[in-house]
Order: sequence, then structure tokens, then C-alpha cells
Amino acid sequence: MIEITEKEVDKFNKDRIVQQMEYQHLEKMVKIYKKRINKGIFKLTVQWETNISNMDFDKLKSKYTDIRKNILLSESQVIYLNLDKVVARNCSNPDGIFPKDNLWAAERLPNKIASLVEFIENGNLVIPPIIETNGNESLQIVDGFHRIAICRFLQLEEIPFLIENRLIQYIEDLK
Repeated sequence: MIEITEKEVDKFNKDRIVQQMEYQHLEKMVKIYKKRINKGIFKLTVQWETNISNMDFDKLKSKYTDIRKNILLSESQVIYLNLDKVVARNCSNPDGIFPKDNLWAAERLPNKIASLVEFIENGNLVIPPIIETNGNESLQIVDGFHRIAICRFLQLEEIPFLIENRLIQYIEDLK
């Protein structure tokens, strides 16, 4: 039987309260952002972190970045690519997965979108989405789906992507 100390119980309870407060805050922000979009007053400028050594992959929630962090830091580069071409090569229904007219598509978690929008609005630098290939030139977005959804909604033509040097040959037609 595992003993749980009072200190551990207190920490758990405090963490839970913080999570609930964050959830409530993001729910409120979703409503605010939706109203701003409906009124046509939603403005957002994405500022990208393009210096790989400054990228804090621990802030990303993807297991991919945990596994590949050292390779991403040492053997990758940031390349600006045509967003529509990347998305079209990644999925068969780009406007269904990443619609340009609906930031709140069914595949997106509203709280994650709101959290990212707030992060961007606060002037933070955004780590570019990460793309990978499976060896037969089939492109895969492995991290950054919400970032891409926001960029498509903002109708950005080119955005930076992080890609390993060994895979550069697969993306030449996406510039």
C-alpha cells in the first residue's frame, strides 16, 4: 500500500484548483474570441521563433518533441513554406481539417485555440509547426495542428516550418 502524505494531498488539491481556474479562464476567452470574430474585429499577428537554439520544446505538448528534441535542436532548420501546399500534401480534405473560415472547427479543442491565441496576443514567439516525411515523400505534420489552424484562418500564405536536414529534399516543391 502506498502512503500519501498530507503535503502531497495539499499539492494535488492546489494543482487541481489552478487547473480549474485556467479552464474557466480559457472558456471565457473562447467566448470573447468568438464574439470578436463575429464582429469582424479579430486581429492577430503571429511572431515566429526562428532561432532553433531559442526554441523551448518543453512548452509543446507533443510526445514527438520529447522523443526528437535533441535532433530538432541540432539537425534541423526553419524553412518558410507555402501553407496551403503543405496542408494539401498532408491531408485529403484540407478545408475540412483546417478550414479557412472557421477557427473553431470540430477537430480543434476550443480551449487549446484560445490558449494559443492568448499566447500570441501576449507577444510571445511561436515555435513553427514540425513536418516529417515517412520516407516515400508523404508529408506528415507531426506537431503544430492548432498553429496551422490559426494560420489558415488568418489566411497566411507562407509560414515557417521546422524540418530535419535529412528531409529537405522532400519539401522543395512546397516553397
